[in-house]
Amino acid sequence: MFRQILINPDHRDLQMILWKDSADGPVKTYKLNTVTYGTTCAPYLATRTIQQLARDEGENYPLAAAVTIRDIYMDDILTGSSDFQEFQLLQSELIGLFKKAGMSLHKRCSNAPEILTSISKEEQSWDFHCQSSDKTIKTLGVIWNPQFDYFSFKTVVNCQDSYTKREVLFIIERLFDPLGFIGPILTKAKLLLQKLWVLKLEWDEPLSNPIAKEWNDFVSTLPVIQNIQIPRIVLKMVELSSMDLPMHQQRHIVQYCMFNRSQKRMYLQDSCVANPVLHRFTKNCRNPSVKGSGRLHYSEVNEAELGLIKNLQTSAFKEEIDALAKGGCISQKKVNFSL
Repeated sequence: MFRQILINPDHRDLQMILWKDSADGPVKTYKLNTVTYGTTCAPYLATRTIQQLARDEGENYPLAAAVTIRDIYMDDILTGSSDFQEFQLLQSELIGLFKKAGMSLHKRCSNAPEILTSISKEEQSWDFHCQSSDKTIKTLGVIWNPQFDYFSFKTVVNCQDSYTKREVLFIIERLFDPLGFIGPILTKAKLLLQKLWVLKLEWDEPLSNPIAKEWNDFVSTLPVIQNIQIPRIVLKMVELSSMDLPMHQQRHIVQYCMFNRSQKRMYLQDSCVANPVLHRFTKNCRNPSVKGSGRLHYSEVNEAELGLIKNLQTSAFKEEIDALAKGGCISQKKVNFSL
């Protein structure tokens, strides 16, 4: 990607290198005309160029432009769609968008085999499935199994008789978890590290009992992390048409979502439909003896909607609520004074 981005001619003198074809050969001077990997500004220049590409071609490739600005990190695009036809269109737009900059997408992977079979044979040679024996890929420190659609973890820890504070910190740093899936495990490790600071141990001083035994017990159980599998999709979105609701209830929820957008407030606007599902899930967790199942009832949606409205009121009318709680009055200039 870097070699497809030209540097301003006025700045190319800052990218001059010396080169010799042999030890006794003459020294040649070369001027690098493209973004050079390893320079401090290279990541910014690459990212900024990709964002500008999305803005310039956004009208022709609307889906790809939105994804390029939102779901890309350096040269990795992590995105998807809940609709197969939309995803096929997105794939086509991404290919077209990056071809405008002379860039070709490769190393594609998907949990939908139909997507991979639609790719040309030349591009299929980059299929991740052929390069990994356990059918997993790793992007930005996250391991994903596209065949079964779950996240997993790998850890390699060499158990030893004694550890130093430096070695403890090294092991903790290797437990990379950007999404917080194994937060409880990392928290325990960091609490143990905190105890070492309280004991004021030097970096290369061996741990002593009982903290040494506690750490050894913890390290010996770390390989179990490899058995953890986190499903990528936790909840299934529920559409209004599939709910057992009267028409006036459906219309009311849609209007409520539009109200949030018109007021430029992002209060769960994309979760309004799924919120009743979360509401039922929460109630089932709090009272396992009485679990709701089957299609959502209108009373559940109504209760969830009421919760959303209360959250909106608490945020939108915070000043007024605080004033009334303190026994004060609401200014007549306030929009909701007439209420």
